Amino acid sequence: DNVFTRIKKKIQETFDLEELKEDERMIIRYNEIKTGIEEETKIN
Repeated sequence: DNVFTRIKKKIQETFDLEELKEDERMIIRYNEIKTGIEEETKIN
């Protein structure tokens, strides 16, 4: 395993981590919107 391959692997792992964070943010946002809609529906 040469240095270049290791660096490439590290970059790939970092990208995967970023995508995971992005997915988590989307899920959290979705839940916020869902909760907001549920609360508005209760009021009406």
